[in-house]
Order: sequence, then structure tokens, then C-alpha cells
Amino acid sequence: MDVKSLPDEDLAIYVREVDLEAYREFVSRYEIPLLKYVRPLLLNEIKSHEVVQSAFIECFKNINAFNPRTKFSVFLYRCTHGVLKNALHKKHQELGTYEDMLEDLSGEDDAEHEFADREFLAHIKKQVHKLPAKYKESLVLHFVSQKSYDEIADILQIPLSSVSARIGLAKTLIKNYAKN
Repeated sequence: MDVKSLPDEDLAIYVREVDLEAYREFVSRYEIPLLKYVRPLLLNEIKSHEVVQSAFIECFKNINAFNPRTKFSVFLYRCTHGVLKNALHKKHQELGTYEDMLEDLSGEDDAEHEFADREFLAHIKKQVHKLPAKYKESLVLHFVSQKSYDEIADILQIPLSSVSARIGLAKTLIKNYAKN
């Protein structure tokens, strides 16, 4: 069977019931998106890869707990969120740098525009870096990982209103930081 064409939820059932090796397809589908979620929140590139690898292992171990009526991506991001929290707690790290968050967004050919964009992005990164961890994580999930508010609520296991409030407050704080 060609697992590449299966939707995530069907692939999860296939992995559970037929072929555990098919789980590799999830790694190929989600390794880069998960790194884009984790990397801006950790201070270390190698640690980011370790967290993503551990999240895949954790998700694989718990594949039987996945409910196919829900989105598999939310299940995977929830596993990743748990591993990330444990890694940060264990190392007593603070959610941190946004070095790579918007790295590939500037595609202008005009050197002047590119310089202005880079300068603006560097300024925004500084402001985002000042945010408390819970606001940073919500922003990364929404703007970098492109998760909906509903998905973020499921991943972080918080009410939808809290997601909205965190992102709204984060935007307000960034604006206030930028003014000062």
C-alpha cells in the first residue's frame, strides 16, 4: 500500500493495525514543521532535534491512544508540547530566542527592501524575545506552525478563549515594547 497518499488519520489507523513501519511517513511529513515549532523556543539547535525525535517516539508509543475522529497533527503537536515542556523544565531553560523564526520570509530581490525587511524582522524578534514563555509559544504555534486557535487550544490543553487572549496580549505587548 502507498502510505504517502493516505490522510494522517487513516495512516495512524494503518500504523496501529497493519504496519508499524509506516510510521516513518509521519516523520517525513512532520519533522520540518515540528522543528519550526520547537527551534524558536529552545536555545540550542541540537536540543531542538532531540526534542522532536523524542516527541516522535512518544507519539509512536501512544499511537493506540490516538482518536481517529480528531486531527493527528494535534495529537502529534500535543506530544511534542509535552516533551518540550519536560526538556525545558529539566534544563531549567527559559523559552527563548527567535533567531530562526522569520529567517526565510524575506525574498525581495531589491537590496534596499531586503535590508529594511531584515532590520524590521530583527526589531520584531527582539520584542518577541521579551515575551513570557506562554505567549511566545502561542505565537509560534499560530504564526510559524500556522495552527488555528482551536488546534492551539487542543495542543496546549487550554480553553480557546485563553489562546485568543494570549495571542492578543502578546501582540499588544510587542507593540508596547516597540514604542519604548
